[in-house]
Order: sequence, then structure tokens, then C-alpha cells
Amino acid sequence: MKYNDRTFDNFLKLLKLSEKQFNKAIEDFPVRSFNKNIEIKQSVISGVGCYSTIDHNKEDVVGVVLVDDIKTKLGRYTNHCKDPNVFLKNNKFIALKKISKNTEIKVDYFENLITLLK
Repeated sequence: MKYNDRTFDNFLKLLKLSEKQFNKAIEDFPVRSFNKNIEIKQSVISGVGCYSTIDHNKEDVVGVVLVDDIKTKLGRYTNHCKDPNVFLKNNKFIALKKISKNTEIKVDYFENLITLLK
């Protein structure tokens, strides 16, 4: 199966998980508050998401994903989007473009998986 259409459903198919299994797996991990410029709010994408409380320029570090092998809220609650505004590099989300205050932080889960597998 080809995954040219980077939807969340296809991401789950790639991992061979149902949405329920995926949610259970990520809910079992502890979450740490760490990134002071991130707020968790209701998402227009799904459930809750991470929103920036400040403006970020392209290539700014938006926040850290893991601290001592524990996900931060940014690492746990950032939603998948085929048009992301951050990417994963060295355990940090980096802005792909200007991100205005109160904008939801969105990442392409496929790219994260590729980065983590390298």
C-alpha cells in the first residue's frame, strides 16, 4: 500500500493500529508540562491541540517534544496535518513558516515517523 495521501487514517494503517489502540498507547504515557509558550485548547482538527502563546518565525524552535524520555504536552497533544507548520528535528519542533500567536501547532506524523526511524 502506498501512503501518498498522508491522512491520519493512513498513518494508523501504516502502524497497523486502530484509532482506539493508538489513543490507548499514547494515553498510557505520562505527560510533562515543559514548554511555557504552549497552551492546550480545543482543536478544530481533533480533540485538543497545542496552541502557541507567542509569535514564531520560520526556523524558530517552537518547543521540546521529550524530556527525560517523557513526552511534553507539545509532544503529546500536537495534531497531525497534511499542511504542517512544524517539523521534528533533534527532539524539537521547528517552525516551517511563521506561526502567529494563538495558532494551532500542527505536524505531519508521517515525517515524524521517518525522522524517528533514521
